[in-house]
Amino acid sequence: MLINKNQAELIKQNKICFIKKFVPLKREYDFNFISDVLEQNHLTAFVCNARENLKNIFQVRAVKNVMLEFQIIFDFLRKMFKYQPHEIDEIILFFSLVS
Repeated sequence: MLINKNQAELIKQNKICFIKKFVPLKREYDFNFISDVLEQNHLTAFVCNARENLKNIFQVRAVKNVMLEFQIIFDFLRKMFKYQPHEIDEIILFFSLVS
């Protein structure tokens, strides 16, 4: 996981920052994966915006401890930016069914 100084500054300012190849994806993150994560961890997907059925954007809260990949990203960002742990800290997964 590497980010440059400009990207770090954007993150510190709570701005959206796309970092190409930030995390190498070793598995396929498809509908089957999402449904397994939801079912195995008793999570719920919420609709973020009301569009046309499958064009909706969904969010799943509290996925930090669901998968090792999420824990690694969370830990990396916390250490890099020296965030003090807070009870509301979490990772939220956003997805859409449109390819």
